Amino acid sequence: MSAKHYLIVSFIGCFALTLMAQEKLIPIPMEQHYKNVEKPNLKRSSKKPIELPFIDDFSSTDVYPEPNLWEDQYVFINKFMAVNPPTIGVATFDGLNDEGQPYEGFSVDNAPCDTLTSKEINLASFTTDNSIFFNFFYQAGGYADFPNPNDTLILEFKHEAGWDTIWKTIKEDEVLTDFEQVSIKVSDSLKYLIDDFQFRFRNYARPAGHNDFWHIDYVRLEEGAPRTEINDQAFVDFPTSIIEPYSQMTFDQFLFQQDTSKNKTNNFTHSFKLRNLENEDVPINNVYKINLPSLQTNLFTSGNFTVTVAGNSFFNQTITLKPFAIDTVTATNAQNYNIIPFDALDDTVKLEMEYFIETSNDVRRQNDTIRRNYEFSNQLAYDDGSADLAYAVDGESSEFAQRYVVYERDDIFGLMIHFARIESNQSNRLFSIKIWDKIEGVDNSDTTVLLYPKKNPLDPYAEPELLNVQYPNTYNHSGFRLYCFDQQISVSDTFYVGIQQSGDVGILVGFDKNRQTGNQNLFYNLFNEWTPSILDGSVMLRPVFDESPGDCEIDWVDAPTYAILSNDFDIYPNPANNKLNINFEERNKVEAIEILDAAGKLVQHYNGFINQVDISDLSNGMYFIRLTADGKSGIQKFIKTN
Repeated sequence: MSAKHYLIVSFIGCFALTLMAQEKLIPIPMEQHYKNVEKPNLKRSSKKPIELPFIDDFSSTDVYPEPNLWEDQYVFINKFMAVNPPTIGVATFDGLNDEGQPYEGFSVDNAPCDTLTSKEINLASFTTDNSIFFNFFYQAGGYADFPNPNDTLILEFKHEAGWDTIWKTIKEDEVLTDFEQVSIKVSDSLKYLIDDFQFRFRNYARPAGHNDFWHIDYVRLEEGAPRTEINDQAFVDFPTSIIEPYSQMTFDQFLFQQDTSKNKTNNFTHSFKLRNLENEDVPINNVYKINLPSLQTNLFTSGNFTVTVAGNSFFNQTITLKPFAIDTVTATNAQNYNIIPFDALDDTVKLEMEYFIETSNDVRRQNDTIRRNYEFSNQLAYDDGSADLAYAVDGESSEFAQRYVVYERDDIFGLMIHFARIESNQSNRLFSIKIWDKIEGVDNSDTTVLLYPKKNPLDPYAEPELLNVQYPNTYNHSGFRLYCFDQQISVSDTFYVGIQQSGDVGILVGFDKNRQTGNQNLFYNLFNEWTPSILDGSVMLRPVFDESPGDCEIDWVDAPTYAILSNDFDIYPNPANNKLNINFEERNKVEAIEILDAAGKLVQHYNGFINQVDISDLSNGMYFIRLTADGKSGIQKFIKTN
């Protein structure tokens, strides 16, 4: 897709968000979280209708809705895409289906997309004299793509003759910084007071992918007067990172980060956000724990501390941690540290922070506990691993760089880049990786010092090695790709990592919008002038330290550009249990049959044609079967079940 095309699409559909015709953010047509989570079983042990009250604040599940309350799985349950939700966890509507793939494509501007339908609810025992109210909160956009003027969120009620549209959004002129609450009296009409009443939310959006977002929260159908307040106090989102501004770092750098002689700005604090949904002030008791999952042991439990949160408001609770250390700390100083035993030290060190709140009048305990896990491996990252958008810079040979800080000299041996595939395959695009110690015009530097690639003294004008964009799997065509260097690159204090593209159309890299700690660390260079980015978020580049055996020997599966098979192949049954049958007319031309998991990893390989493959040893979930014949390939999806 050309830069001109992006600009046209931006004007007519608000699809591409182009900034000064240079930087741009583009919605991505997939959601990574679906590929790692198995769908829950929607069958209920009892087919009896649900009795009132019906309450779901989406705090107890991830990715898919609670199967005991909802009968479909199209929306995305998450805890990070909405801004200041009533409680942690929302249901998100967009242009993706229940497998994280686009419903249609870029040619359709607006169409029905996600649906969230309740199980049957028994309202037959009520009359119009009762007060049955339906309440929910909603927000447009949040941290992600804002709906276009024609995009709509709709609420419908079911009766014996069909569905009625009860409520729908009007055009939103600006991003809602807080959720709006809607309250509807159900018992005004006898036609809804039946033993199999249902309600559903639906959205109309561009069915092309990760775009045009609506979020809903705290859905309640219950008897009683309409209430704008709820007797609930809850966490709102995940705590900030104990390793801010990063989401991942090496364990050595984590220890160095806490050394005040090396990091004079670290005060060992982080915070979490609470919300009081009552109108009155409420005291909230807080406790947190530090756990070592690898040893299944508790490292530290805080004492109880109480804060009073004003009615219908938020409160940011700050926590100051003692610094962490390993067993070498002397006994006289041990009380000043969180001591990590040697047994917990491995290639990846894991910590779990666990937080609890308690109040005297809390109607929903599911949103009163949250956990945040930390894996200290060999990467330095701002992002949380999930791309909200795709980032690029248009312009001939343009480049961008992200600033990092380490607290002790360390060696980089590679870079992980999250490439985002939108409409076209960019695997033929070329680029080079660069690491700078200094960049002229950035951070008041008057010179540029390039650490990688290093100049060849025998050929100082040689161009750097060009690399191909490579996608790490065949399913979602997005994700991290590790590029290993031919030399160790020593860095200290502040350094910069980025890429320079060949050509004038931007190479699409994942962008994490809800991890804004990367703010003010991104710069781009067009026409030999470095400019600070004006975007909120982080480009998904991860320097890799401390080479581990095999790190540069990963069997990556590049995104295929398949020639279409002259004859399609059939597989059955699907879903399958132990055996998967294959039918293909030109059997003598088959070169290989391969089974790949949802992440694109090769799990089975067969030379030539076989009419049946044994999948009994595979775990339940989604897989792909790839058949290659006469130099051409085709791929199909299947589900493995028990």
